[in-house]
Amino acid sequence: KADGFEFQAASLGKGGPVSPMLVPRESRLVRYVPADAAIYLSTTDIAGTWDRVMTSARPEIDRAIRSEGDYDSLDDALREAGREIGIQSIEDLIELLNGETSFAFWFPKGSEEDAEGVMLAEVDQGRAEALLKQISATSAWGTPQTKKVNGKDMTWFKDQDGDETAYAFLDGNLVLGTRAGVEKVLGNNEPPLSSLNRYNRTVEQMPSKLGSYGYFDLSKLLRLAEGGIPADLDEVERALSGLIINVVDERGIVRLSGILTIEE
Repeated sequence: KADGFEFQAASLGKGGPVSPMLVPRESRLVRYVPADAAIYLSTTDIAGTWDRVMTSARPEIDRAIRSEGDYDSLDDALREAGREIGIQSIEDLIELLNGETSFAFWFPKGSEEDAEGVMLAEVDQGRAEALLKQISATSAWGTPQTKKVNGKDMTWFKDQDGDETAYAFLDGNLVLGTRAGVEKVLGNNEPPLSSLNRYNRTVEQMPSKLGSYGYFDLSKLLRLAEGGIPADLDEVERALSGLIINVVDERGIVRLSGILTIEE
């Protein structure tokens, strides 16, 4: 195209157990994401998809896990992982994710080591809050702390490695991530990613509706290369804009599409 590159692949037939994750939709959570996000990933119905996959494939998964010798079944492995963070099973977390779930990452100092990120999820706030209180009480190296950020309660705690994790609820949606990341989302008074011209230009070029997708700001990501961008690639870095990779199940066709836009 005049302002970028497009690729498509398609196949007839349903997407199987993951079809609900591929339904045509618009992201509702992107409006909370800071505009300086370099990566944004969005999907939906993780809980339902997990149930459908487990219904059809759990015996095979159990056999594979048993053959490794560490656990007798997937349930055993999930319960062990859950006990380590103070809950009955990791499935308790998965069951919360029955709406849209998205992930956003940004690099305020231009370095991979200083990444900030959050998970945003449409959840039952009561169930999610009770579960996260259990997790923070077990995982915290000390007593979890709560503070107000832009009128919203944010709970944060340090783990044994000294890393700070936080969670809060914004319009009933869970915001979970690094402490600085959650603070950025709660306190952001600037236009979000959904209003950014670079993001919208890329979305508008998509030949199908969005399903489960990832957006990447290539200009920001290329700058993460150690030592900066080599001189002979600097012009390329200035030209590249946004990249979206999208999978959608629409009218009986499962379509994989990609759009890479370039600066005007």
